[in-house]
Amino acid sequence: MRNKKYIQILFMIFLLLICSLLVVGCNAKKNQPIMKVNKETVRLGEIKFYLAQAKADFEQQGGIDIWETDFEGKTAEEVAKERTMDSIIWLKILKNKASEMGLKLTTEEREKINIQANQILENIDEEQVQKFGLTNKDLAMMIEESILSERVFREVTKGFTVDEKEFEEFYQNFNQDKEEVKLSEKELEEDKEKLREYYIELRKAEVFQQQYEEWKQRADIEIDEKRWKEISIHDEGEGRK
Repeated sequence: MRNKKYIQILFMIFLLLICSLLVVGCNAKKNQPIMKVNKETVRLGEIKFYLAQAKADFEQQGGIDIWETDFEGKTAEEVAKERTMDSIIWLKILKNKASEMGLKLTTEEREKINIQANQILENIDEEQVQKFGLTNKDLAMMIEESILSERVFREVTKGFTVDEKEFEEFYQNFNQDKEEVKLSEKELEEDKEKLREYYIELRKAEVFQQQYEEWKQRADIEIDEKRWKEISIHDEGEGRK
């Protein structure tokens, strides 16, 4: 009788040990590094979170059938993964540049970010939280990266001025494609001013993209290509074997 009870205890300890190993193994898997950008490690959990967002965006635009669409020889999943990788690299590079430029968040801003991160976690079901393995700290960091990337953009483009000759050429070309509509002088001015605002934002984006490409070429980017290819946008695992 005593031996039977002893065996039962050993069996329970064994089960607890197995469960612990499974949890540790799962968390370790989520924390495995997939990429490095300027020595900053990007782990599986963060990547899966961004991929889930990309998946939702794609399905919102094209429905569930979008995954059967061919994008010039690439599958929708390949395109979504490429865009996700580009976005992550973008955020990490700009975060690094923000530090170099001395762009920082205030204590009040960080507190607001922590509140926002908590709200995001509260709105994600427990299964999803476990799937990504992300904490409040992880989400706060991701929000911070997004904010800093916008500030780097503003810092780089703040001295941008419009070349009036180029704008006039753009304005004339734009109006050539429009049907002739009679507008008052005031309406013409308003129309032109709106187009000017659009042109400024367009040119700022072009200027910034050019600068970003230079930064990217000089960045130290490492990607575990094998493990990246194994990651699937459709399930919780690292790919469909």
